[in-house]
Amino acid sequence: MSVRLNDLSWEQFRERVPSACDLAIVPVGTIEAHGAIPLGTDTIIPEALASALAPRLNGLIAPAIAYGVTNSLLPYPGSTTVSSATFSAYLFEAAAGLVDAGFRRIVLLNGHGGQSGEVGGVVARLWNEKRAYAVAVEWWGVAAG
Repeated sequence: MSVRLNDLSWEQFRERVPSACDLAIVPVGTIEAHGAIPLGTDTIIPEALASALAPRLNGLIAPAIAYGVTNSLLPYPGSTTVSSATFSAYLFEAAAGLVDAGFRRIVLLNGHGGQSGEVGGVVARLWNEKRAYAVAVEWWGVAAG
């Protein structure tokens, strides 16, 4: 069976969450210029990592949050941004919706350093408002160790 939430029917979801799986992995990125590599690199990397991690952790991969807070690279073609407030509100609502659907643990797999503060703030809100276990993971910190 797929580890991607988008691929499951509601019946398959009901069978798995939360009795057999209570972990959702949310890839988080942005769209910005990266030289010769794709504009979506900050989303592509956490999606690939989520694909490798989900089977090992018995988790499901939620759809990626692909629009983020990008300020420094806005002058370059293809870069986009949303406000910090909009990003934080949307990420919280999306993650809280996963908690309300039955997930008890949330991993926000962040691929863009320019929104680390916002992602960390959402982790705190998930605990304070939903009593959900959540963590923000930035792949470059893990890869360096």
